[in-house]
Amino acid sequence: MSFLINFKKMIDINIDFFIFGSLLDKIGRKKIMMAGCLLAAISYLPIYHAMQEAAGSKVVTAQSQRNAVTGAIALTPLSEVDGRLQPSIEVLTYTDFGAFISNGVAWKLIALLFIQVIFVTMVYGPIAAYLVEAFPAKIRYTALSLPYHIGNGVFGGLLPLIGLSVIAQTGNIYAGLYYPIVVAGITFVVGSLLLKETHSVRIWKELE
Repeated sequence: MSFLINFKKMIDINIDFFIFGSLLDKIGRKKIMMAGCLLAAISYLPIYHAMQEAAGSKVVTAQSQRNAVTGAIALTPLSEVDGRLQPSIEVLTYTDFGAFISNGVAWKLIALLFIQVIFVTMVYGPIAAYLVEAFPAKIRYTALSLPYHIGNGVFGGLLPLIGLSVIAQTGNIYAGLYYPIVVAGITFVVGSLLLKETHSVRIWKELE
């Protein structure tokens, strides 16, 4: 079931890239990117609370537990049943495609994922054009690739580790969201104050 939901999400991403890619040429790059960061920062918690409610898994916390067979440590979601914590039951198990497309819960989750896809494409749609226009040709490739790969490789790459570690330490299933919320919030503040709009930059002017 999660595969099909994510497959639908990938289709939506490609559509949204075209939408925001065309918008950035009309209203600018910076405004769209900063709006995406701000919307993400204030919406992540409500969205994931809504996803939890829609799924109906009734997860209240998560704990690190060692698998009795393999010895591997994993984060186990737990639900409260008769006043006791028990491993949460699996929900939305896939049976066939017909059952998937007729499942109202699956479409609720798709809608909530689609909202997040909009935030992603609001940033990633304009970012390539913005980075190219932000630096002169002499240093463009280095100046473009360094912040892009640090942002994706370091900040993005550490998200699962930091997010799951915070959940394991606190038992709060939403605590892992604080990391992307803080990053998006800092990006909005710093970007709004310090970044310039590059919409009017003509990179070929350097050759004249």
